[in-house]
Amino acid sequence: MRSGSSTAPIVVGERIVTLRSRTTSVPFQFGEVTAVVARARPHHVEVLEPDGRHLTIRVRDVTFGARLAVTIASATAVIAARVCRRAAAKQRARSNV
Repeated sequence: MRSGSSTAPIVVGERIVTLRSRTTSVPFQFGEVTAVVARARPHHVEVLEPDGRHLTIRVRDVTFGARLAVTIASATAVIAARVCRRAAAKQRARSNV
């Protein structure tokens, strides 16, 4: 389920700025209990110029990319640690024989 919300218009200098956000929610049911997971993120900024022009500036969501990079780096570190540990165990097994 998606919905949108906005702030009240803010006057900055001679411009009128409105911040818009997008909320996505997913309900999960466990028997009689319902839990809702919601994610809100900025979507775009609307700017009304003094001469009447209306600008819409999209806001990029960088958190997804950052989370993906951390996940990939963590998985790589775990795999590297396991490979090093196995190599060290094989090296010890050869030296004990």
